[in-house]
Parts: sequence; C-alpha cells; structure tokens
Amino acid sequence: MKNIIEQIQIKEAIAKLAASKGIAVNSNTLIEQHILYCRKELSGSRGIIRLVESQDPMMDGVRNIDSGKLNSGESFICTGVIFSTANSIEALKGDSDFTKLGFARSIDEGIDTAFFNNEVSLKIQNKEKLKVVLRHAMPEKPKDDSAFNEYCGLTPFVITQNQSIQPEINCLQAVGASDKPIVFEFALVGYRLSSN
Repeated sequence: MKNIIEQIQIKEAIAKLAASKGIAVNSNTLIEQHILYCRKELSGSRGIIRLVESQDPMMDGVRNIDSGKLNSGESFICTGVIFSTANSIEALKGDSDFTKLGFARSIDEGIDTAFFNNEVSLKIQNKEKLKVVLRHAMPEKPKDDSAFNEYCGLTPFVITQNQSIQPEINCLQAVGASDKPIVFEFALVGYRLSSN
C-alpha cells in the first residue's frame, strides 16, 4: 500500500489534471482508485461486438457501467486498461453465471491463442481512445494479483457523466462455442471523482 504522502501527491496530480479538463474539483471532491468493467459472452461470435449497449443496466458481476455512462455526479480519469478472459466447461444460463468463472489476465490460461489476434477498441462520445490487438496488450503470464499494479498504460483521459462509453471487440474469427463459451472482460483502470 502506498504511504500517505504518495497518496496525497497522486490525488493532487489527479485533481490538477481534472481541473485542466474543466472538471470542478474542490475540498468536497472524493478522488479514489476505481475500475470500470464490463463482461460479455462471446460464444460463436464474429464481427464487431459492443461490450456495453446504451440499454444495459448495471449488474453485479457483469458490469458497473450503467447504460454506457457514468453515474450522475461522477467523472473518471482513465490511466490504463485490463483485458481478462474466462472459459466455461459448460453452457452458461445467463450473464449472472459470469460470477462463477475464474478470469485470467494472461495469454497462457487455456484459451485458444488465436482469440488474442482480435482487436479491441474504446470510443468515448464517439471519439476513439484505444484500438489494439489483444495479444499486444496482455502479458504472457500474470505478474501481480493487483489490477492497479498490472495494466496496459494509456495517456490519461477524462470521461464525464454525460459521455457515452463504447467498448467493442472485433472478433475476426468465430470465438468459442455455445457449449464451451468464452467470456471477455474489458476494464478501465483509473480514478473516480465524485462529490463527498
């Protein structure tokens, strides 16, 4: 755990970055490490798949992004991204089954390596912030259990409450099968700013 001085320095830097992007920061602003995530089953999928739709509500164990936007009164400064995958040995009955799976953040976790040739992209309010081939953004073997210590770093950018969050995966070949599905997790690492 970072000592208190490092935490204060990081929060001061985040506050300055937020202010430079027009986000009001004052003594009541709570700045905390946070991860935005969504999971999607990709069984037999091919082509561009939206990982969050505008009608998708928040759902424990599936996504903490509500309808493709942040909660009211929140902003998010993104500093990195994490991709995780999970295999199921049987068909899933629904999204709530995702919580039963073990997600891995590396290439050598039992998923066909061709899956990692797919492209992932992120648009914020229709502006592309990320486009990468999975293989280039995932480690061969995980090094750390903490998501905050192991992620693919990005130039920090801000997401405000009114902006749409549009993560997608472009499956270049059919992925998984209905009886042995693959679930993909897309996570943004950074700092949530909200009223205290």
